[in-house]
Amino acid sequence: MKKMLKLSLALSMAFSLIGCSQKEPEKPYDDFIQDVEEAMIDGTTSFNMNFLFNDPVASGFEEPDNYGIGYMEEEDAKEMYEEFKEIQTELHAYNYDNLDDVQKRTYDALDDYLSRELALEDYFYYSNSMIGSYSSTIQDLPLLLQMYAFNDVDDIENLYKDIAHFKEDFLAYAKFEKVRQEKGLGYSKKILDDTKTQIQGIIDANGEEIIQELNEVIGNLAFLNDTQKLKYQEKTKEVIHNDFIGAYKALLAELNKIEGSKENVGLYYVENGKDYYEAMVYNQLGIKDSIKDIETRLDEAFDQELLALQTFVFANQDLLEIEDLYGITYRDFSKPGEGLDYLKTKIATAVPEISDLSYRIYTVPESLQEGFAPAAYLSSRIDMKEEQDECIMINPTSTSNMFPTLVHEGYPGHMYQNSYFYSLDYPILNKLLGCIGYTEGWAIFMENKADRFLSDEKEAAWQKLLIYDTNISSIILASVDIGIHYYGWDIDDCVDFFNSKLGSSVTSEDLAQLYDIILQTPGYYLYYIYSGQILKDLETNAKDVLGDKFDEIEFNQAILDSGPIGLDMVKRNIENYIDEKK
Repeated sequence: MKKMLKLSLALSMAFSLIGCSQKEPEKPYDDFIQDVEEAMIDGTTSFNMNFLFNDPVASGFEEPDNYGIGYMEEEDAKEMYEEFKEIQTELHAYNYDNLDDVQKRTYDALDDYLSRELALEDYFYYSNSMIGSYSSTIQDLPLLLQMYAFNDVDDIENLYKDIAHFKEDFLAYAKFEKVRQEKGLGYSKKILDDTKTQIQGIIDANGEEIIQELNEVIGNLAFLNDTQKLKYQEKTKEVIHNDFIGAYKALLAELNKIEGSKENVGLYYVENGKDYYEAMVYNQLGIKDSIKDIETRLDEAFDQELLALQTFVFANQDLLEIEDLYGITYRDFSKPGEGLDYLKTKIATAVPEISDLSYRIYTVPESLQEGFAPAAYLSSRIDMKEEQDECIMINPTSTSNMFPTLVHEGYPGHMYQNSYFYSLDYPILNKLLGCIGYTEGWAIFMENKADRFLSDEKEAAWQKLLIYDTNISSIILASVDIGIHYYGWDIDDCVDFFNSKLGSSVTSEDLAQLYDIILQTPGYYLYYIYSGQILKDLETNAKDVLGDKFDEIEFNQAILDSGPIGLDMVKRNIENYIDEKK
């Protein structure tokens, strides 16, 4: 699976500007929304702000005076949730019918976001996104440092201040994990040991790859003279070696004091674990389908994909002679950059046109490759618009066919979707909110069309076969995710399920890594495949209802105009689109 690289901390650490609501709104709606924007940004650290805005002051926000990645205490979280409730109450005081279309979009996005966040109010200790050997903040930070933006000298100095605070933040999360262990909610010994191994790998690398990347960037900064460049390059080396690596050493020392649970099991076995799983699925997908409903749809999707695969193979036997489906390389490109350039010219039949984008392709540092996904996309800064400099991370150890990965991460997946949304004239608040179900759903939805973007008939057939094969495996993994966390499956149960579905002879050794990933990232595979299935179902329904009136670009634009919002909201928007189109 791929991932959209994001900072793990919520931006909404301090909603301080909104007071208690009244029966009638005390201020114009747009002023209220602006207050919420300011309140959301108010608690953001300098480090996080750098990835949100190229120039926060120009966007109407003050430069942060707090540094590092931040940490939220339980009491702070309780206060935040109470403020969420107050904001939502005040939001509901506005007459929805009196709002214009853009205002309604913002209303929907905020209401949806608050509802999804409040679903997790009682589960503060149930996850620790900072720590973990897969998809955690400690894993992402070395990559994020390489993508830090320097627009002036203050940005350089702020980065040093941010890094100086990493140790304090790291130790806070280590303490947090200790409390989780005491409550019976912490990571298993296996996951903690894997995390410690990964941290040791970062320490052993000594930040040399980070230093090389940052100092290359500093060496090209036009606002520095040669003397200043040398000074900051030396300072960067010092800060990375001492403060950055020192923070990881301190974290490792504290984690070594935590043994972890001997049981390597899912949420089913912790107090209120099933309730948390349900709340988390709603939080991440923004859909109120029950777990049973999701299971049923996954079973149906499996049968549909298997039948489609069988039908396709029967009809295309002459095109499907290939030894390694996952390792194929198409003739039109051999490098990621060439692949993205190729895709830019091929997606016009599926999605609306957008302005040309600049992008950088990073290679995942060697010290992080083992535990990293095949690729990742880092969303561009909100205020960049046409000047967006997009970032895609490629893991060179991945042996998978890179073409669907570039569709997923680049065109018309994450990079395209994010750029399209940022080009819309929506308030900043819309762009501060998000929903992983939407973003990953869109990327999977587009990835399932990857064969259309290949000109060669045989290559397109290979890609179609790969899509079916990947979908079948992913549906099984999504079902296994539910089995582990909602029904208490152990790895032998997962093996039995795999083999019953595929008629294969998968072993526990074959599934060991996937099992550990699912244990520490509940819902991970479910978010991808189920959200993609929802968008596919919406498209199927739209085609059935509209018939000849169905227009693919218009339909996809209706999804894109919704922005990263809960999937129930997307469903409603698509229903409205269909009604208007009839």
